[in-house]
Order: sequence, then C-alpha cells, then structure tokens
Amino acid sequence: MIVSALAGPDETLAQAALAAVRETLEAKEFKTLADAMDSLEPVRQAQLLAVLAECGDASIAPAVIKIASSPNAAVREAALQALGELGNAGAAGVLLEAAAGDDQAAAAAARASLERLSGKGVELRLTAALNRAATPVKIEAAKALAARGARGAVPALLAAASSQDSEARLEAIKALGQLARASDVPCLLELIAEEQNAAERKAAENAAVLAAGRTEDPSQRAAVALAALAATEPSQLQRRLALIRIVARLGGDDALEAMRSALAADSLDVQTEALRALSEWQTAAPLQDLLGVAKSSTETTRQVLALRGFIQLLGRESDRSVDQTLALYAQAIGLAQRPDEKRLALGGIAAIADPKALQMAAGYLGASDTASEAAAAIVKIAESLAEKKPAECANALLQVVQTSSLPADVRQPAQRALAKIDPNWKEKLAPPKEQATAGKPESQPEAKPAAKPEAKPEAEKKTKAKPEAKPEAKSETAPAAKPAAKPESQPEAKPAAKPQAKPEAEKKTEAKPEAKSEAKPAGAPAAEAIGWRLGPQAYSFKNFTFFEAVDKTASIGLRYIEMYPRQAVSKDLPGADTHWTMSAETREAIKKKLDSAGVKLVAYGVAKGKDEADWRALFQFAKDMGIESITSEPKPEEMDLIEKLCEEFQIGVAIHNHPQPSAFWNPDTVLAVCEGRSKRIGACADTGHWMRSGVDPLEALKKLEGRIVSLHFKDLNEFGVRAAHDVPWGTGAGNARRLLEEIHRQGLKAVFSIEYETNWDSSLPEIAACAEFMNKIAAELGPMPETPAAQAAPGRRQGRQRARTPEAAATTVRPPNRRGGQQAARQAESAQPVAAKIEGAPAGPSAPAPKPEPKPAPKPVAAAPQASAPAASNGWRALFNGKDLEGWVCDADADAWEVDAEGVLFPKAKGNLYTRERFGDFVLDLEFKNAPQNNSGVFFRIDDPKSWVQTGIEIQIYDSFGKTELDKHSCGALYDCQAPLKNAVKQPGEWNRMILTVKGPQVYVVLNGELVVDANLDDWTEAEKNPDGTKNKFKTAIKDFKREGHIGLQYHGNPIWFRNIRIKPLS
Repeated sequence: MIVSALAGPDETLAQAALAAVRETLEAKEFKTLADAMDSLEPVRQAQLLAVLAECGDASIAPAVIKIASSPNAAVREAALQALGELGNAGAAGVLLEAAAGDDQAAAAAARASLERLSGKGVELRLTAALNRAATPVKIEAAKALAARGARGAVPALLAAASSQDSEARLEAIKALGQLARASDVPCLLELIAEEQNAAERKAAENAAVLAAGRTEDPSQRAAVALAALAATEPSQLQRRLALIRIVARLGGDDALEAMRSALAADSLDVQTEALRALSEWQTAAPLQDLLGVAKSSTETTRQVLALRGFIQLLGRESDRSVDQTLALYAQAIGLAQRPDEKRLALGGIAAIADPKALQMAAGYLGASDTASEAAAAIVKIAESLAEKKPAECANALLQVVQTSSLPADVRQPAQRALAKIDPNWKEKLAPPKEQATAGKPESQPEAKPAAKPEAKPEAEKKTKAKPEAKPEAKSETAPAAKPAAKPESQPEAKPAAKPQAKPEAEKKTEAKPEAKSEAKPAGAPAAEAIGWRLGPQAYSFKNFTFFEAVDKTASIGLRYIEMYPRQAVSKDLPGADTHWTMSAETREAIKKKLDSAGVKLVAYGVAKGKDEADWRALFQFAKDMGIESITSEPKPEEMDLIEKLCEEFQIGVAIHNHPQPSAFWNPDTVLAVCEGRSKRIGACADTGHWMRSGVDPLEALKKLEGRIVSLHFKDLNEFGVRAAHDVPWGTGAGNARRLLEEIHRQGLKAVFSIEYETNWDSSLPEIAACAEFMNKIAAELGPMPETPAAQAAPGRRQGRQRARTPEAAATTVRPPNRRGGQQAARQAESAQPVAAKIEGAPAGPSAPAPKPEPKPAPKPVAAAPQASAPAASNGWRALFNGKDLEGWVCDADADAWEVDAEGVLFPKAKGNLYTRERFGDFVLDLEFKNAPQNNSGVFFRIDDPKSWVQTGIEIQIYDSFGKTELDKHSCGALYDCQAPLKNAVKQPGEWNRMILTVKGPQVYVVLNGELVVDANLDDWTEAEKNPDGTKNKFKTAIKDFKREGHIGLQYHGNPIWFRNIRIKPLS
C-alpha cells in the first residue's frame, strides 16, 4: 500500500506514506520498500532514501548501493548520503569511486558518508585501496582515513608516502600529518629526501611538525629532529634546510641554540635559512642575535632580513618597559637603510598604547618617507588611549590634521578620531592664511589641551574599527603610562615630499582602510550598533591557522569570530589544534592572541560530545573561553542532558542545519526538538544549507522566530542545488537583503558568522564585501523595532503563529457564516457589473438590488493590457522574465521546465514550479494554453512547497471547453471548493488570459474577460467541508490557511504553456 501511494500522483498520500515509513513500519518491511525503489519516480526515490537513512536499517544497504548508480543526479546523491547511515565496509568501494568522480555534488556526499561509515572492516577496505586502486581513488582513500582519524592506517600511509604514484604520495603525506604521533616522527623525517618536489617536502615538514607537537613533554618536541639535523651530511643541503625549518617551528631552548650554530655555518644557504627561522621565532629570545646581524652584515639581503625579523620580534610579548621597547624601535629605525623598514617599525610603535609612543610617532611626521605611517600610528594609538589621555591624543591628532603635506585620505582618519575626543576641534585650527605665511601658527593649537571628551556610549566604543592593527597589537584596554611631553611644533611648516610607494608585503602589515572609509567603512559598525555582531566562522580560513584567521578577521575591521574544532592553532604552537580538549597553555595562548587583535571568540562549532563527560568538557571549555553559544547537531536523546548543561553553565546551544538528509535540515525538526525546552536552546540558522536543501531561507527564518540563537549567514549562486557555492552577500540567489529585513523585523540581536566555503586561499576580499553589504543594510534599516519578537527570549514560540492576513485583516467585514446560502447568493449575483471592483472583469448589465450583507471589494486597479512582455509600471512587475527561471524554483529536477525562444514557459518533465518569493494580497495576470484533456492549475499562498495540496489554494486549469455542466474541477474553479460561475475557457491550442485578485479573504478570478470566481475564504469554516455541505480534500479549514505564500504553476502530466506572467502586490 505504501509503495502504491508513493507511486501515485497524489502528493498528500505520498507524504503520508513517507511519514508512515518513518514512524510506524517494522524493520522487516524496509527491505521490501528498498527493493521497490526502481518503480518510483526519481523525486520519490530521493525522498524515500532520506527517510530510510533516518531509520538506520543496515539490511537495506545492498539495495541502496545498487541505487547509487542511478542516472538521476538527485537520486544518486541521496543514495550516497544514505550509505553514510546504512552502509558498512561493503559500501566503501562505491563511495570511494563516487568521491573520485566528476560529479561534485555526488563526490561531496560520498566523502561525507565515508567519514560516517561504520562497521567492522571499513578502515581495512580504505587501507587496501591505497595499494590497489587507481590514483583518484587512492587519493580519496587517504582523505577518508584522515577524516576518520584512522590511527591504525599510519603504516599503510607511510608505505603509500614512499610509493611511485606522486599524486597519491602527496595525499598520503598530508594524511599522516593528521594521524601520526610522536613515535612516528623518525619515519616521517625519512620522507624528506634530497630530490623531492616542493609540495611534497612542505607536506612532509608539516606532518613531522604536527606529529612531534603531540609529544607530551614540550621540551622534547624538537629532540628527534635535532638529532636528525646533527646526523645530516653537509652535502644533503635540501634535507638540512628542511630540518632547520622543522626544528625552528618546534622551538625550545635547544632549537634556539641549533639556530645560533647554523648562523655560523659554512654554507650561506644554511645561514640564511637560520636567519629566517630566527626572524619568525615564537618568542623574543633571538632579539640580540638578529640585532647583531643587522649591525654587522655588509650583505644587504641578510641585513634587511635580520632587521625586519628584529622589528617583528619587538612585537612579541616581553617584560620590557615601554621606554626600553621604544628605544629598540628607535635603534631599528636608525639601522634602516630603506624606508620600508622604517615604516615597518612605525607599524610596531602603533601597537603601543602609551603617550610616549604618540610623541615618538609625531617625530616622524616631517619626514617624507615616513609621514603617512607616522600619521597612521598616531591615529591607532589615539584610538586606544583616548579615554585615558584625551588631551595628549587630541594634540597629536591635531598635528596630523595640520600637516598639510599629508594626503587628504591620510588626514581624514585623524579628523574622525579627533571629532570623537573633541567635537569642537575645528575651532582650535589656525586660519589657513596664517598657516601658509607664518613660520608658526599664532594660535598654536597643539599646545592647548583638548576639551575633555564626552562619555561615549557603549555602542560607540564597540564600533570603533581598528583594521590597521598588526596581528600582535595590544588591546584597547592597554594601560596608560606617564604623560607625554609636549609634541614637537609644526612639522607642517616644511612641506614634505610625497611618500614613496610602499611594497605590497608591507601594505599587508599596516592596513589602513581609513583611506577609503568615507565610502566603504571597515568592519560593520552600523550592524553592531543595532545588535548584529558579525565575524567569520574560522572554517572560512580552514587552510590557515586559527591565529591567521584571527589576523584576517582584524584586518577587515571585524571584532568577532566563531571557532571550529581541529584547526591548527598557530605555526608557533606545533601540534596544538582547536579541539575543546586543548591544554590550558594553548587556551591561554589563544586568549592572548584574541586580546591583542581586539577580536572576541563568541561561538564554537559544529561540535558535539560523545558522552556526558565529553559534553561536560565541551561546556567547560566554552565557559573558560568566554564562548556564548555552542553550535551543534546533537542526537534527540541527548537533549535532556544538553538542556541541563545549558542552564548549569549559562551557555546556549544553537542547533545547526546541514543539508538534507542531515537530521536538522528541516526547520520544523529544529522547532520540534526545542519544543518546551530552555530558552538557551534554539537554531543556528544556516541560510546557505537551507538553500541547498530547497528550503526557502525567508520562510525558515519566519518559522524559527523566537528560537534563533545564532546564524551562519550565506548567499549562494544557485537555489536548490547541493553543489552551489558562496558568493558575496547580495549578489546571489539567497535574497540576502530580504533575509536581513526579516531578521530586523523580528528584532533579533545575534551573532552572524560568515562561513564562506569557496576560494579557500583568497576569500578575504569577498568576506569583507559581505561585511560591507550587511553594514550598508543595517545603516538603512536603522534601530531595531521594539516588537514582541525583539523582547522575547529564544524559546518562546510566538513566532510560529504569525498573523494570518495583511492590512485587509483590519478592514474586511466578514459576513455571518451561512454555509451554502451566502455562496449561492453570491453566485446568483454573477451577472452584476464587477469592472469597478476587480481587475480584468467586463462591464455588464445593471446590478440587482444590494444584498443584505455586502462584502467589501479590493481597491479598483487599472485594467492591464495584454503585452508580449510584461512591463513594470503602476505597481506591476514581471513575475516571469521571459528568458529563464530566475525567481522560480522547481520541486523536482531543476531543468524540468524550459523557456522557448518566444518567451513561453512549459514543463518537459515532471515537476511543479513555484516562486521563490511569497505574496499576500496581489493581482496576478498571466496567459496559459491548454492541450487536449489537459489538467493543470495556478496555486497561490502556498505555505509549504513540499505540500502544495494541503497548504495552498488552486485555481483549476482544465480542458473543459464546450461543457455545459460545471463542477469544482472545471477550468477556472476554486479547486475542490467552488465551481466556476461560467465556462470561459477557450479550446485547446488557444491562449487564455487569467487575472487572479486576492485581497484578504476575497478571491476573484477573471478568465478571458468573464468573472468565474467570487469567493470569501472565511466561509470555509470546517476541514474537509465546503460551505454548501459538499466535501473537499483539505485537512485544514480554508479560513485558517496562511494569508501569504508562494505562487505555483502545476504540471499534472499533460502539456501546458504559460507566458506574460506579471504581478501587482496590493497594500
């Protein structure tokens, strides 16, 4: 019976059958269903596979493996996803082949399933593939073993890393970096050969460092590599250089002594490699070594390398006083033979929030090669120091503003910073003519202390963007030191030459977005001002360390970040990753890094514990790190434990939605698991994964109103496509502006994580563009509305019960319900003129006497001309552009509908089409053409695209030409509810024009100039029953249907054509 329901055309029966499979069937019946899969349409196969995967019966795995070779892409992908839950070792081969294939969506599904695959022998199958399979499969096997944490595969991977297959060899080495332990380091070091390509050597070095970093005693991490370095012959130059790099990354006192010895080596290459290693040391210990080389070297390259390393290490944490550090920076500037190193030093001085640093930076305003960097340093220091030393900061900023030789875009940041301290600063400026003619401005504004700044509101403090901060910069709360001496006078009296162009490398270390901030402000201050805290999900930077992710975040002015498990922490902390079991030392290092960059860790995930102890450790970690919410996909049976921990630790859990068939892809499932639970439990709304699952993000946000804890906000290039990729917000198919408007309407103040999963190595400009887009929209929207949603804590379910109608709900007079009587009276009135009250209706004979209980009509709208291409005017806009399916979604295959050269839309395979946008009150104008015996329809206010029949209302399209007896299924009928007033359809092959007007409960349909439907939906007060007493198919009373939703075009198996589709929303 279930198979026949799934094979039939009735959507309601099919969905009920799927529910029965999920909730009531015995395990023995699953195999019967799986064996019958071939008899179903592809869309039903995919749906059934998802349900069977949830049921978890491994006995049907052979049938699913067979289906995984389906020619239909959606079915193939669903089967591969299901195998992750149902499969065992026998599925490994199929999954490996799919992972290595050209179908990207199928490959992604296969990789995910390989990671989840359970049962004995899985890792043996994967290991065997390393030796016997084709190269692409070997590569996927290595990736899968690494993803599974298959420690037992290390010997096989070591063998593969020495094989003749260069591509598989490289992937095996990479996998070893994830799996090897300290005991494997000698074998890993043997992989470093004299004759080796750069990619393999780099991967081998990285694997050795990661494995050695897992040594329990930190002082012994470099021991094996040091021994190998000592045993390496001088003739093995490349191996020697690689071992120097490994030893340097592992660090420690013995490693430092080895680098000092290498500085005195006979080989210039070895000396230079050691110098590079010391320049990147994780502590300031080699400062004097580098200073010595910078002073003594006569070779320019070595001198510059040493000096730049010396300047970089000055930014490392130390117990030096401010005076000592500034003296060392002055020494570095004195040794600099090029402007580049002077500028680099000024960038370091900018990180010192002290009046003495202000004074020192001001001393370089008059030099042409350092003026711009000095100005930037002053602005940076002043932003950090203004609250404690406003007068000194104002004086220094005035110097920048009055240095007329500086470009305007360099002085503008100083003007903005100065305005925050002293709104009346312009009054203290000397007149321009006196500045131009006098040696010294008479008023000497810099000598006068600036007015004490007004207390800044907290929102302003938070929105100060600091993108120019170096990675090691101190936080805004750095303590003030002794007051600075009076700044030197008027460097602007002597015009400086235009600063030299800076090399690209230096630009990266001293980013100054203020130069363009008039048009594109760094960060998202407007968003933060209304309660939207924006930052990257560190997974966006998965090819970098967490510290690098923090630096990238700060470089674009963002102040928040979400961490994910198992990202390498830092090149200076080999072996350390971001799993919540990290050591206390690693936690402290991360905290210091975050503080120095001015970035706050607000969320962590996706993460879930294995048992109660593991969950508790996760929450304890979050509390220790100041994390507000954990992003997770827990098992339903764990929710009682999670709720208890949420309350105990005062930390939220945001349930994340990976694409279907993951457990929480459907927002209804998230709502169900949150039902009745703590307000700290809610959704992590991943808008991109909803798009991949075919879920409208706007509708999902509305459903989850009051239950959203955080967001993974995204925009994708396509809707409903698993392989769709991220694009800058506002440029894709996700309607990002409308989503933000909805979030604003809800009054939701939350953390937005930018999880940008494309262009992995160079995505920062695109992430910055996302931030810019959000900031722009936030500025336009303004303060958050004070709505019940804004005041409600997550967990209050008021968001699910939204108002049913728009403005009409307040104005429509609903007549008393008289079941069939009123409808009969309305049909008897069909001859009266309706042109004045509804679009497209003709003028007719004079009207009969008024009814005792009149109903209101919508405002008159001008008749629409039949045009070959709908034009947007007087409120009208094209709903179909005549070229492609932009703005529409197919609920089956994406290419099931087609547009011909004449702009005609028609189906070529099974599948219905619906608008991505939802509409409440509107006038819809379209043309359609029937085929003989055709059956189709126009749906409106579809609430759930997966259940058109039970959540939407249909105007029937049918070949009823020439019929005299009309029923509820004739063309123009309010399907299954009310027969058309007239038979106005033309014969097959001719174009018909339909105008549908919907206003509150009122529905009017004009077909070919004839009014065929005049209905008040409030008359349908009972489920499965019409006002005249006849039955209908609706499980919910029509009056209770949502008063807004999608518009849909139905394909019922026969040819149907549409064109000239336009809409006019009604206010």
